[in-house]
Amino acid sequence: MRPYRGNDMQERKLPPVALARPVLGAAAAVLAIAAATATAQRIAPLNQDRHSPVVRVFDTARGAVVNISTTRMVDTRSRFFGFDDLPDDVFLLPGLLPGTPVNSLGSGFVIHPAGYVVTNEHVIRKADEITVILADGTSHPAAVISTDTTHDLAVLQVDLPDGAALPALPLGRSDDLMIGETVIAIGNPKGYRHSVTSGVVSALNRDLRFGNNVQYTGLIQTDASINPGNSGGPLLNVNAEVIGINTAIRPDAQGIGFAISVDNFRQLLPRLLDYRRIHRVQLGLEFGEERTAGAPGRPIVTALADDGPAGRAGVQIGDVIEAMDDQPVATVADLYVCMLQKSAGDTVAVRVRRGGGVRELRLTVEGRPRPDGEALARRVMGAALMEVTGDLARRYRLPLARGLVVTEVDPGSAAAATGLQPRDVLFEIGQSRVATLDDIALALEDLPAGAAIRIGVARGNVRAWTVLRTAPPDDEPRPREREYH
Repeated sequence: MRPYRGNDMQERKLPPVALARPVLGAAAAVLAIAAATATAQRIAPLNQDRHSPVVRVFDTARGAVVNISTTRMVDTRSRFFGFDDLPDDVFLLPGLLPGTPVNSLGSGFVIHPAGYVVTNEHVIRKADEITVILADGTSHPAAVISTDTTHDLAVLQVDLPDGAALPALPLGRSDDLMIGETVIAIGNPKGYRHSVTSGVVSALNRDLRFGNNVQYTGLIQTDASINPGNSGGPLLNVNAEVIGINTAIRPDAQGIGFAISVDNFRQLLPRLLDYRRIHRVQLGLEFGEERTAGAPGRPIVTALADDGPAGRAGVQIGDVIEAMDDQPVATVADLYVCMLQKSAGDTVAVRVRRGGGVRELRLTVEGRPRPDGEALARRVMGAALMEVTGDLARRYRLPLARGLVVTEVDPGSAAAATGLQPRDVLFEIGQSRVATLDDIALALEDLPAGAAIRIGVARGNVRAWTVLRTAPPDDEPRPREREYH
């Protein structure tokens, strides 16, 4: 036998390279098996439709959502007195000189193809120029049709080329909203046009209180992201129906936004589009909304004026208005918009549904005399008013450069009882801003005797809101036709 030597084991060891080869081969085999297993376990894509409800709503509604850009000339003198209530969405730079243009941005949406747009009143407040930018990027000037400062609403009309029409969003309903229901907001936050956010209805019937005795009630609370620039844009349900108008955010919180409910907007729409007040025409009828499956529908005649155009043409109470001038009337807004295009003496063809039949009638539009604002203010308020101009504001150091300055107060009048004084400047009457005698005429025209109306007054360094109560009714009957459209 060969003797054991200490290096026998060393002699019998395989070279290191020889030992490594089997190890590498095993690793390769393991990796190959793992790769094959991974291939077998990879999840195949579902190839499902990626058009979620939010995507579909945006695709459907985006063409009716607009960007609103406003320009106003800053008067640094009025800023010095503290009365420059610029909207929250203003990009304001320090060191502005008198006459410097300041721009602000907001949102809005089309409610009628003829170019009628809804937005917040604060978006267009004091604007000297208003530009509406459509989804295709084109810009058009717009004019203010009406405002409601109490509810922060405004209606604009876009100056469109002849024959042009815009896509309009349908108005839904908010009385059946559910907590947790999906909602979508489209707007222009911080100037980023056509941004979409989604969330849920967080709460209903919320109230918000601001300074200057301003309070909004019945608001929809949502966690859909709403930022400066979203103001006036639509809040939509998954059917692409407007269920709210975005109007406010809580700057000290995240995920809390508020919208005016569409049901409240519907109630205000007759005043916002009141052709009697805006264009001084009338048909001599009153109407409500036909209810179909619980949803508002076509206008239905509820009252007729004695010897008015509608009554003379054969319209009856209970008639449902289906078309005007061969254009379908699907909503009350359609009727108002049609009448906003009319002047006194024009003829309008009306198709009504009565019982099981349809009748074609022709009405001649009547004019309404424009009231004398100066005389009306003196009679109703007991105050003499004058339109404020830049020269007048500088000469008498008035607190505002726009409004109506009180020049005289009658002893014992409603104005005296309210505490109005000469050099006070009225800037708001009821739900509207006032800058001309025509403005105050429209605000006071249908105010019944003994009624109370909210007024905004600037005096010195103070701006305040108070209530003016008109004189009790006298023996003179109020003209009945004022109750009709």
